[in-house]
Amino acid sequence: MKRVNVMLSTYNGERFLGDQAESILNQTGVEVRVFVRDDGSSDGTKKILSSLDDDRISVDFASNVGWRKSFFHLLWTVPISVDEYYAFADQDDIWKPEKLIRAIQLLSKVDGPALYHSNMTLVDSKLKFIGNKYPTDFVPSDHMPQSFFDGVGTGSTMVMNGRLLSLIREYQPNASLSHDAYVMALANLLGQVVYDSESFILYRRHEGNATGFGKNQKINNPSIVARFKRYHKLPSRPYSIRAQQLLSGYQRKLNSSDALFLTEVARSTDCFRYRVKLFLSPGIRASTFKKTLAIKYRILVNTL
Repeated sequence: MKRVNVMLSTYNGERFLGDQAESILNQTGVEVRVFVRDDGSSDGTKKILSSLDDDRISVDFASNVGWRKSFFHLLWTVPISVDEYYAFADQDDIWKPEKLIRAIQLLSKVDGPALYHSNMTLVDSKLKFIGNKYPTDFVPSDHMPQSFFDGVGTGSTMVMNGRLLSLIREYQPNASLSHDAYVMALANLLGQVVYDSESFILYRRHEGNATGFGKNQKINNPSIVARFKRYHKLPSRPYSIRAQQLLSGYQRKLNSSDALFLTEVARSTDCFRYRVKLFLSPGIRASTFKKTLAIKYRILVNTL
């Protein structure tokens, strides 16, 4: 039976944490280990974690550094083996019992560093169905530059093999990054990505979510206005920072076209020539018009 090491970062998650923990521990067909880093919770989260009397769970009660650094800390401290698998988990979702074994079945067909991610079922705080994130016929791009800009791949659906985690640990980023976007980009560049159109997670959306569009009923197709409002709440220059970190760690392993693309993105914030090239290039786009418009806007106002 294969082991999956689940990396869970918690912060003031007492409302839904119990249900999520139960669904992780009840996974079928796999051996589960859960590594929790509590990011300085001030509600009842610590009490819930302390009450989980199960030797499959290890908890680190740590200081608050924010969810980005918290997940990267887990990536660098979870015990690593090339024969095991690794998954991210949020604190407020519910996993179907076959979520992890499904991922392993698909990843086992792939040689080398590999990442699995899936569709997801969006629900509200009371588990009322909102809709699936993607249509059943959706096929995400695995080619640069579109895959870099698409934002497809939510951390809580991701499972990676030990070879990908070994690759990740070759370089430790020194900037604040979204763990899932960084891992997805690295997997697309130097490994393989497996997408599953089926959903094995109830992805709970509510006003307390750390990412996304909260409890918005149109979360799977947000309006341009909603994207614009969210844009002003996000960190500045996420794409250029991610590109710079990938170059710093893996430039020698990248093919020439990917290295050039990442260089243009990384240097676009301080080089007007690169900004003009990226803005005018028809190849610099995402999978939808709205996402492409958001990328072009970032280039225009120099926040890529």
